[in-house]
Amino acid sequence: MNGLLIIICLTCTFARHVSPGEKAVIECDLQGASEITWYRHRAGQSPVAIVLFAKGSSLPPTYYNDFHSRGFSTSTKSGTIILTIEHFTEADSATYYCASKEKGEVMFGNGTQLTNEGLQDDGNKTNERSSLGLSQIKSKNCDLFFILTISFSVILFLTFGGILLYCIKRKVSHNAKNSQCQVKEDKKDDSEEPSSYYADLDFSGNQKRKKIEKRNTTYAVIQFK
Repeated sequence: MNGLLIIICLTCTFARHVSPGEKAVIECDLQGASEITWYRHRAGQSPVAIVLFAKGSSLPPTYYNDFHSRGFSTSTKSGTIILTIEHFTEADSATYYCASKEKGEVMFGNGTQLTNEGLQDDGNKTNERSSLGLSQIKSKNCDLFFILTISFSVILFLTFGGILLYCIKRKVSHNAKNSQCQVKEDKKDDSEEPSSYYADLDFSGNQKRKKIEKRNTTYAVIQFK
């Protein structure tokens, strides 16, 4: 039985959705098989034999586990062996395989997974609601992020704007003080220039007086002789 499980895992599986009460028809893809056995497999369980069918035999198919009374049947259609479920129910949701035994080797065909279409629709609705909820959450998060980004940008703008304005005012005030100091120095220089000229004039006058006095003294000496 463990060998069966390993072989089943190596086969491909195709999914189909069936509505409750609908007829489900599954074809066996093993070509040239004269005798096959249908199996039903559910996740976590061992495969269960449904029916043994021999192509071209006068004997009727051999059903197992009371599947025939539950609406399961097998036949051939255009040379292909098929399994029919007359009225599909939720309990029939499983994966179905056909297998043949040739020269002591068991060959399995590809599996067909039947699922309840109603449950699939409910799952889709649940997924849609979940997706809608996630989209709403993402939208709220995006709005919050946008608000925080704008607020942070405004705070940065006001902060740097205040710092820049302070620097400009300080620079203007400093330039104004330098201009006042320069004006005072210029006025001081202008007030000192006339005094210098006056001192020069006085100094020249003193020199003239000294020369005059010297002449007078010499003249007096000459008269005395």
